Amino acid sequence: MSAVATKSKKKTQEWLSKDFREKIDLFIRDFTVPFAGTIEKPYNLSSVSENQKRPTEDDIVRNLPSVEEYLKNRKSSVVDGKYDVILIASNLRSKNKASPLYDKIISGIKSYNIKIGYVDKKTNLVYSDDYLNKHSFSNFSSVEISSIIKDKNGNKFLQTDVLTDISFQNSRYYKEDVPAGLLTETLILNADEEAEEHQVIGFNSYTKKLPCLSFSCLANLLANKVIGNTYDESKIIGSHKIKIVDFSPEEEKNISAKDKKSLAKSRKSMGEQFNFNVWASSITPPSKGFTLINYGSLNANWHKSPTVVLSSKNKSYLMGQDEGTYFGCILSDNPKSLDAAYTSLMPKNARNKKGVLRQGEWFAIPVNEKEIPEIGNPNIIIYHDSLHQASDPAIFTLPIEDKDSNTHSITAKKFIVTKDGRFYIMDFSITHNEHESMIGKKDQWYTIEKNTAIASYSAEKVD
Repeated sequence: MSAVATKSKKKTQEWLSKDFREKIDLFIRDFTVPFAGTIEKPYNLSSVSENQKRPTEDDIVRNLPSVEEYLKNRKSSVVDGKYDVILIASNLRSKNKASPLYDKIISGIKSYNIKIGYVDKKTNLVYSDDYLNKHSFSNFSSVEISSIIKDKNGNKFLQTDVLTDISFQNSRYYKEDVPAGLLTETLILNADEEAEEHQVIGFNSYTKKLPCLSFSCLANLLANKVIGNTYDESKIIGSHKIKIVDFSPEEEKNISAKDKKSLAKSRKSMGEQFNFNVWASSITPPSKGFTLINYGSLNANWHKSPTVVLSSKNKSYLMGQDEGTYFGCILSDNPKSLDAAYTSLMPKNARNKKGVLRQGEWFAIPVNEKEIPEIGNPNIIIYHDSLHQASDPAIFTLPIEDKDSNTHSITAKKFIVTKDGRFYIMDFSITHNEHESMIGKKDQWYTIEKNTAIASYSAEKVD
């Protein structure tokens, strides 16, 4: 459309409104028809060529089943070749503040900001596309309409209205090899960076409550090895029948007034010697899976990341986030709840014990000094004491599962290793490039034990 200069802004608006109205009427008449799809004979979007009439956005959206509706009978009134088309989430278009004419001009056609899913019925993998208006050929883009206006003193200035032009593009959506989700008892969302263009995580309040995990990590767990490419990862996930055993969305809770008072008192009395993680290990969480997050000198909150227990082929998996990193592990048994999965994952000596510290898969468990073998005990094979021998602290690393794993490095002033493989440390710190450093309580002996998982994987590599 070419810009037209007029003497009156009102005239410009009237002319534009009429012109746009005619274009919209022409578009509706030539390019849209009433929706005719049914569950028995679904409308197939892929069978309509570019020169054929198409249904309106309203018709399509009204006939798209939600995730819950689709899961009842696994049928949709809209299909696209081998895919069933479903409505994952929808936000109606908000009014365009830049142009009051926007809503008047396009009053005959709605623009939906929605997330639709294409369900592969053989694999249950779901591929996503952002905007359905590509199907109905309507594409809205801002254009400027300029005209010369005179003020009351006769001075001329340029008046610009930002309006919305309508162009009819025969564009087709495209789908990547990377799925946006997987249909099980509900929709599991893919949190991998490779799926970013088609992610629906956090799109609205509904999607925020769905299970969210790394599909790359899930494929590694199912194959029990690092896969490394999205095509094979999708193939592996699609070949498994996956069931959600239990799921918990992200949750935060305030600490009690008693714990808040304890935190303030400990910080004040210990000064620079205060260790938040050691203090936090003595506080009982509201339920399993909660971690205390330090929010400053006088505040802390309980936080639980979204976590899910899955099962497939008689194996169970715990998946979630740990300090911002998506992780997953193969459990040694088949728990029926998240609480049972957390318990299963902990070493037996760490269960229901106060003062336990954790970094990734490793637990530092407090030990009573009476349990520590004395110097000269024939069961001791290594002994180091930099506190009394005027030597540097010992530095060593914990065992790793894979050559590409990141190492947990220990610096300890005192440590003992026994013939039966037990080792004890005091005044230590453990560092890892994906986790916060773990620092033990001063003058407290600990033993280090690994979780009970058969194997663990992070989103990018073996953890």
